[in-house]
Amino acid sequence: VAFQRVNNLAELDAAIAAANGKTLMLDFYADWCVSCKEMERFTFADDKVAARMKQMVLLQADVTANNDADKALLKRFGLFGPPGIIFWSPAGSELGNLRVIGFQNAEKFLPTLDRVLSWIAWAASYARQPILWGAVAVAVISLLMLRQIQVDSDFLYYFTPSARVRIDNETINNRIVGSNPFYIVIEGQ
Repeated sequence: VAFQRVNNLAELDAAIAAANGKTLMLDFYADWCVSCKEMERFTFADDKVAARMKQMVLLQADVTANNDADKALLKRFGLFGPPGIIFWSPAGSELGNLRVIGFQNAEKFLPTLDRVLSWIAWAASYARQPILWGAVAVAVISLLMLRQIQVDSDFLYYFTPSARVRIDNETINNRIVGSNPFYIVIEGQ
C-alpha cells in the first residue's frame, strides 16, 4: 500500500482539496512508533484491508521529527501522537466518528473500512434522489420543530415565532454527502 506523504497543514489541506470527490484516509505515523510499524506490517499488508484501501486516497503524516509542523498536524486533530487514522468523505468532510486511535489488527480494522466505504456508497446513491431527500428533510424538520411547514417548487419553509427558515432543495441534494445534510437559511420575520 502506497501513501502520499504530507509534511504540514498546507500540504494536507492541498491534498484534501485535490482528492477530487474520493474518500480520503490520513494515517499518522512515526519511525519510533511500534504500533505504527505493526499497522504497516500486519494490518495494511492484509489482502482484504489493502483491497479496501485502494478505493481511497491514502495520505500519511510522518511525525517522526516531532517538529513544529508535526505538532501542528497532531494539534489540528487533537492527537497526542501516532498511530491515528482519520477519514474524509468525498465532499471533504471529516468522518469524525470513524477515527482509529492506536493499533488495530486487520480483523478489527476491516469493519471500520467497511463502515467508511458503505456510508459513502449509501450517501452517494441517495444524494441523487431529490424526492427522497426532500421528504426526509420535511420529516426531520416536522419531527424536530413541530411547526407550520410550507413547501413550494424551490424551497421548503418552516416557521417559528421569530423566523422563517428556508431550505434550498438543490443544496440538499448537492451537500448530502458532506457533514451538513442540508443547508438552512434563517430569514427574520
